[in-house]
Order: sequence, then structure tokens, then C-alpha cells
Amino acid sequence: YEKSDNELVRTMWCQFSGIGLDSTDDFIARWSISDIICQRIPRTEIAAMRGSNRRAISSKVVNSLCAVGPIVEQRLLSCIPGISKQSAGDILRGRDLKQVLMQPVEVISMYTTGKLGTKIGDIRAARILALFGYKGGSVGVIASDAGHVMVDDPTNPTNPGKPTDPTNPGKPTDPTNPGKPT
Repeated sequence: YEKSDNELVRTMWCQFSGIGLDSTDDFIARWSISDIICQRIPRTEIAAMRGSNRRAISSKVVNSLCAVGPIVEQRLLSCIPGISKQSAGDILRGRDLKQVLMQPVEVISMYTTGKLGTKIGDIRAARILALFGYKGGSVGVIASDAGHVMVDDPTNPTNPGKPTDPTNPGKPTDPTNPGKPT
């Protein structure tokens, strides 16, 4: 079983103190985790947020979103498939997550992990940026390729959680030829 991007991002949001699975959709609908880590959202806007139940979020949640420490940064990175807690620590050695997320895929792919100094590669680097940049409701943009947008559609009856062609919802997209339904 492979988790969909939406499930992975929900798990990532749960790494912040005071945020549970039941409230993650409220945060995903408003901001990406990258927005929080890179401090693009002012504290006043975070404090003014109200959940789907119309209640204000707690000061504990506001504080955890406004002051993300290195332990939370490592846990966030280790939620991504193919990145262990040890690899996340290696990636963050000498830098913080904000610095990582501000880099292009080409730079992130050169980061090394483990005793052998294995590079994380383009695929995992792109995955890091895609998941940290994930924002939206139950259907969110996960990748963009030359103007073609692939969508993670959890309601896709033929292949739940797999990228679909937004021009023809419900039809999985051929990963080797974006835009061409399989």
C-alpha cells in the first residue's frame, strides 16, 4: 500500500504540536508546510485562523507553527518516503529546513546522506519540494511539467490517490507522457 500525497501531507501536518489528523484538512486548505517553515505567513494571520468547526486554533498550535525547531524539521523530512530519520538528520546537518526548501531541485539532489555520502537524487529532491509545497482541499497540485498539471485525486475510482489528468477526471495519467491518459 502506497500512501497518497494527501495522506503523506496530513501525516506531516501532525508533526506540529497540537495538530491532529482531524484538523489537518483545515491547514492544508490554507497553507503549505513550506509557507509555514519559510515564515511566509504572519503570526497574526495564523492566530486569526478558525477551523472548520469555527473555533480559533489554540496558542499551542500558533506557537508550534511560528517557531519550528530542528527536531520537528527532522520529523517532517522523515515523513517523506525514502527519507529515514537518519537521512533527514544528514540533510539538515549544517543547515535548517528553510534553507533546504529555498533551494532548487538540482541543489537539493546533491545533498548527501549516510556513511557513504550517497546523494539523495532528483526524484527524492522533487518529492521533498512537492510535498512541502502541497496545498489545497482534497484535490491538490502535486507536480507541474511544462504547463501540464497533474492532480492527486483521492476520489479517483479507478486508481485512488494516483495522479489523474485534470482535463479528464478519473482517468489516470501516464507518468511517461503527462497529459496522455492511460
